[in-house]
Amino acid sequence: TSSAGGIVRVAPPEISAIDTTGAGDAFAGAFVAALHRSATIDDAIAAGVAAGALACTHAGAQRWPATS
Repeated sequence: TSSAGGIVRVAPPEISAIDTTGAGDAFAGAFVAALHRSATIDDAIAAGVAAGALACTHAGAQRWPATS
């Protein structure tokens, strides 16, 4: 992560995207959960980016945690 002038940039992980359905929801959920655990904004954004990227590796909406 890098912060400059109030902008936080997080490099996304390299993935093979299959479907972006749910990526924003996964980002938001992980971001808020990290803030609830008292993470810094930078760490919360990084958690959201990781969750959003993971959501893109499966087709369609997924239940979380995955049950299979």
